[in-house]
Amino acid sequence: MATILKQGASLGQGQNFLPAINRASRTDEFKLPDLPAQFDAATPLSDMTVNTIEDNLRSLCNTNPYHLLGLAELKVQDKESWIRLAHFLILEANELHQEPGRFKRILGWPLAQARARPILSSSAVVFVLAAVVMIVRSIPDNNDDCGGRYKPNIPRLDAAIERKLHGQPLVHDIVVRYVDDHVNNTSPERALVLSFHGPPGVGKNYVGRMIAESLFVDGLNSRCVSQFIATRNFPHIDPENIKEYKDQLHRVIPEAIKRCPRTLFIFDEADKLPEGLIDTIKPYVDGVPVDRQDFNRAMFLFLSNTGGPAINNKFIELRKGGTDRKDFGIKQFERIVQESARTTDGADERRGMWHAALLEHSLVHVVPFLPLDLEEVEKCIRDVLLDLGREADITKQMLDKVSGEISFMEKDGVSYSENGCRDVRSKTLLHQKRQKH
Repeated sequence: MATILKQGASLGQGQNFLPAINRASRTDEFKLPDLPAQFDAATPLSDMTVNTIEDNLRSLCNTNPYHLLGLAELKVQDKESWIRLAHFLILEANELHQEPGRFKRILGWPLAQARARPILSSSAVVFVLAAVVMIVRSIPDNNDDCGGRYKPNIPRLDAAIERKLHGQPLVHDIVVRYVDDHVNNTSPERALVLSFHGPPGVGKNYVGRMIAESLFVDGLNSRCVSQFIATRNFPHIDPENIKEYKDQLHRVIPEAIKRCPRTLFIFDEADKLPEGLIDTIKPYVDGVPVDRQDFNRAMFLFLSNTGGPAINNKFIELRKGGTDRKDFGIKQFERIVQESARTTDGADERRGMWHAALLEHSLVHVVPFLPLDLEEVEKCIRDVLLDLGREADITKQMLDKVSGEISFMEKDGVSYSENGCRDVRSKTLLHQKRQKH
């Protein structure tokens, strides 16, 4: 039997539709049932025209449905995409739909009694209502645990980075310290903003996943984690679309915080954010309430390749001078990353200087990720083999075979992997298949 949209259910103002968009986009994981949800009991989605579904979605979400399709990476021309989007948005609206509020439910009994028993004096009714108000006021409104989903475990984060992230001593020290301080502060002065910089394949997304898994029961799949990929969620750079992106963020960020004050926002490919979009985020991280709403317990992660070439050059300089990576200092990299972020760093000028405003006001903590040499790449290969349950295959021969297919760069006698460990898993799986045949 198909699920029907509940009367009064809505994803308009004050509601967060991102979890539904996330499910709609993951077609392999979340299958569309034989009987998708419906806007009303009489008409299945399959019997509706695309225009009718669009109109219903516009009423349900109070936003442009075409933009929601884009967020979910669904095809505008495909009716099945519209049905899929509508299905998950209806489910989300029903889940968020509240029965009459607690105050109304509690008041219902004494008022009903007063109507049923006129003999009850007005003073008695007032007494009962006063008691009810005191009870209601005593019910805590703090949703800091985000409905039981927020269960921070900093030792887990510490151990995960220590064991699974290779060649990044600066990352370990900075991330664990700042996340720990923020988590253990019940009233932080401002939201925590971490900006991950470095070449591709060195662990930026990996650490983002570790943070999510150490904070929320469902990790990255938690409804308390909001992920954005610049080229997917904000692909256009014309003024009209940028305005729509800004409006979306002005809506989504407050709604997410209402649901979970400890929400983790992740902006991947942040160096490709359209010009000016970061200005929309800045008010939520500078410690001042916005529309009387506090955003200070949230976390924002920005992941980008900005500063990658500069970090590589500094790495080569230090390694050439005989300094081991474990002895690198954050100050040696922080300045060059900040300078790179204030320029286009070789990127489209309309997407450059993406977080200079945050840097200028010291609202962001820069986290440099270093390039990886052969030793770190071999550790990644070991991790993949262990993950596959192939510990017996961890031999010098296998390490040499896989690492031999990884592209390395060499400058001034210092060698490092061109793409970090990004290609390690696919290369290792390939060699495993070859061994079977």
